[in-house]
Amino acid sequence: MNDNLGRLEQLLFPILSDLYGGGKSLIQKIRKPGMYEVLNYETTLEILDVKGKEAILNKKEEVKFLQNNIIAFQDQAWGSGMILIDYKCNPGKPVDFYQFAHKTYIVISLRNVMQKGDVTKFEISWKTRNGFEKSSGF
Repeated sequence: MNDNLGRLEQLLFPILSDLYGGGKSLIQKIRKPGMYEVLNYETTLEILDVKGKEAILNKKEEVKFLQNNIIAFQDQAWGSGMILIDYKCNPGKPVDFYQFAHKTYIVISLRNVMQKGDVTKFEISWKTRNGFEKSSGF
């Protein structure tokens, strides 16, 4: 009896594993992908004074677009004090800033229509004032 159960397990587990893998792959194909995939991301924060009152944040982000006809990109920032002073991005142009919960979102018009497979490198920077005066948090 135990030999039969062992053989049944040897047959069932690979079949169930294949079914699970196939089902998962099918679901991923049916689900729509996001608008883009981040290929590389680098952030540098330069604190300009010993009290942390003035700082500059620089971002470099390389993204690959996963859909056709993408005309905007969304950036995000968070912090206290005056953030997003002198916001700059390349490529694109910031066209809207809005806050939701503790984050500020920036909508960047790409000024170009991106297609599936296109890769873009964003360079983004902004200044912040009084953003690092709390003892904890971002």
